[in-house]
Amino acid sequence: MGDDQVTIETPEHVQFSYELAGLGSRGLASFVDHLLFGTGFVVLTVALALLGTALDLPDVTWIGWALGASFVLFYVLYFILAEGLTGGRSPGKRLVGIRVIRDDGTAATALDMVVRNALRLVDMLPAFYSVGLIAMLVHRRSKRVGDMAARTIVVKERLLELSDIAPTGSSSGEPLPPSPLHSIARLGVRRVTAEEVRTIQRYLERRHELEAPRAAEIAGRLFQSLAPRFPAEHQQAIQGDPEGFLQALAEVYMAEIGRF
Repeated sequence: MGDDQVTIETPEHVQFSYELAGLGSRGLASFVDHLLFGTGFVVLTVALALLGTALDLPDVTWIGWALGASFVLFYVLYFILAEGLTGGRSPGKRLVGIRVIRDDGTAATALDMVVRNALRLVDMLPAFYSVGLIAMLVHRRSKRVGDMAARTIVVKERLLELSDIAPTGSSSGEPLPPSPLHSIARLGVRRVTAEEVRTIQRYLERRHELEAPRAAEIAGRLFQSLAPRFPAEHQQAIQGDPEGFLQALAEVYMAEIGRF
């Protein structure tokens, strides 16, 4: 196996370290996903077989088509959709706390999910994921063939979605009143890129794992890269609480622009 840690530097020169998911965690996640896939595959095959009977098609021809076509299509589609619609966390990955991200630490795109999962058919050869397992053992970032082609990695760290850090409102169900930092963030939120918000997202997740001086240093760097986007008369207010401003900015981005 390669190194267990990978360090990624953002365009703002902020470094984040991730722990690569190993064979054990990926194997358990794969088992859960294949169990779910297998259940769906059986249901789909039975449904196709019943349809074939209703249409009075020859049993052997229909069952062979059903098994072959439904396996390939449903297998690939299951993983594309299971990862693509959940930010790289299929049901199995979510259960064990791992996810797929890009080599640069950003969220994997829909195209990335298509590429890495279409090539599962190669990783499976000749049986029991032999090609994929060998690739993971020799690659320094534990990549299977699909990961190499899609430029993705699987990490243990769970990253929060912006919806996870957005304000949930009061106990009465009414939205919480915006703070002054929220009001300032709203003035320049449309000058902030989705990539910059992803960096904020990663920081907000990791801040509790960092030493206080290191967390403050990262918050300061992120703040300095973003501060010029906001009115000069508010600079002093947001300088007093860089971390609070980053939190407010992420929340405002989610509320006004939506998911990226």
